[in-house]
Amino acid sequence: MKLSALVLLGCLVTADAVAQDIHRASFQCADDTVIPVTGAGAAPDVLVLMKGFNSRFPVSLTANLIQRAAEGRLQSAEKNSIKNGFFMTAEDDDGNVVMARVWNRSDGHRILGINFHVMADVLYDERVCFYDYDPAKETLTSYRDNPVSAFRPQFSTSTGMIKTYYSLEKNGVVVMNETVDGLLFGMTSEYAWNGSGFAFRGAGFSLTGKAYETVRGISPSEYAFYDIDGDGNSELLFRDRNHAAAVIVAVTPNAGFDEKKWNQPEVILSRTAEKDEFGLPEFAFYEKGAGLIGECGSGCRSFSYVALDRGRIASRAEGYMLTPEELERLGGPENTDAGSCRISWRDGKSGELSYTEVQDYVQKLGKTVKADIKWYPLTSLEKP
Repeated sequence: MKLSALVLLGCLVTADAVAQDIHRASFQCADDTVIPVTGAGAAPDVLVLMKGFNSRFPVSLTANLIQRAAEGRLQSAEKNSIKNGFFMTAEDDDGNVVMARVWNRSDGHRILGINFHVMADVLYDERVCFYDYDPAKETLTSYRDNPVSAFRPQFSTSTGMIKTYYSLEKNGVVVMNETVDGLLFGMTSEYAWNGSGFAFRGAGFSLTGKAYETVRGISPSEYAFYDIDGDGNSELLFRDRNHAAAVIVAVTPNAGFDEKKWNQPEVILSRTAEKDEFGLPEFAFYEKGAGLIGECGSGCRSFSYVALDRGRIASRAEGYMLTPEELERLGGPENTDAGSCRISWRDGKSGELSYTEVQDYVQKLGKTVKADIKWYPLTSLEKP
């Protein structure tokens, strides 16, 4: 074999090793681990802790930065970054990067967070690991008892392709979820550093089209995820500060009837905070859908029912009908106006429903469900 070929082969092997060590470390560091950091003392900076971490999970990018620091070859921006508790390597040829940050705890311990930004297939992945530095023992121990390590996306898509990215900031961690199957929807969760750990502060969302306009219109302050029909595709709920106005949004591709807007979230049901003499309409949840039921006068009930199929709106029935008591007074369902109740289907068909057909429609939604909905602070709402 010629020397040039040997050199080329050596370069390829080295490049492959560089590409592999960051992937290996990003997966293995999630295991429960204790790492000695000999001589770190009571107040090690992020560089010292990363040197200890890299001795257990070696990554060439990290080793190169540590070596340059030892030789006094860091740029001023890198020095300032490390001084402020943040560590970031240069990118390799594939765009892989290692980032880390230290947070000082009130009990003298330190939390080290490491973020691996790695190329996976044709897209980037990010994985984080957290460690607790004990100054008495001079060890880094896996810090798993925190909400960031336990974070999982609360929604799903048709392909399950959701990318999660992390921003390690001085005042906490921001977790960003983006869909990669075309759905125009995103979520940003904020975890604030409180001196002893990370506390969930709330989340912000990006929505498009009518969903964005409808949600913005109620001045939302809280959000919740709730899987209405139990199919694994959670719907997204918003409500205002007074819990009067609310919107339910489907966030799966092709959620609505419009095939041209297959990638946009769709409003399932919404109510405003404006009360009339009969009060506010109420949401009702069923095994296969949801409804919004209110009053429209003496003996009259307004309604909007939605049947769901795998996170998509399968049909919508709406209108008004007489209460059972009023029907009995008038002599039965045959005395109702069929034109007051209409239905629309995914295939574009629509029509009128009689009182009895509305009852059949509601029965097919299944049993009523007492929804266990947990609400959280909404920090922002914007368009993508």
